[in-house]
Amino acid sequence: MKALMISLKYNEEEMDIIVKENQRINDVIKVLKDNNMLIFFREETQVLIKSWRLETIINPYYTFKQANIENGDSLEIFIQ
Repeated sequence: MKALMISLKYNEEEMDIIVKENQRINDVIKVLKDNNMLIFFREETQVLIKSWRLETIINPYYTFKQANIENGDSLEIFIQ
């Protein structure tokens, strides 16, 4: 199982995190939120993830591997 270092941006904050390629993106977002590293103003918030390298919106229910996220990628979180 491969570990990836990715850059995650939300609002004006940016953090580098290490994830496993078989983790679901949504699960990582939930852990960050539960640990107050991401603060959403509404409890029921739909999250969109954009990959800057792929220039596309990624399905948050995919694993990082399924979404073709690579080591060093930069992802940005948008909420609806």
